[in-house]
Formats: sequence, structure tokens, C-alpha cells
Amino acid sequence: MKMQRRTTAALAAFVFGCSMFMSASAATNACTRCWNTYDLCVAAGTSTQCETNLITCLKRGDGTRPCPL
Repeated sequence: MKMQRRTTAALAAFVFGCSMFMSASAATNACTRCWNTYDLCVAAGTSTQCETNLITCLKRGDGTRPCPL
């Protein structure tokens, strides 16, 4: 009975850790996407809206948390 509790606790800790990692990496990917889009915009030469779009994207973030400015 104790072994089953340990296994369940270990599995729960593993799943919790994975979910925390996935949520943290999702925010990073959203922020990286904003900067990549900005770089492409500047490279294309249409820089009149690039900064405005970047700030809007960074404020939106991943939909839950904004990106650091």
C-alpha cells in the first residue's frame, strides 16, 4: 500500500513539474515570436508600424501573461 502511494506521489510531482515547464516555455515562445516578427518587419523595410506591432504583441504575450518589455 505504501509503495502505491509513493508511486502516485512521484507521478503527480512529475506531471506538475511538466505542466509548469510547459507553461513557462509557452510564454517564452510567444515573446520570441513577437521579436521574430519585429525583426522580419524591420528587414522588409516597413518599419512604420513595426514598433507599434511589437509593443502590442508583447503586451498580449501568450494570452495569460504579458511579455517583459
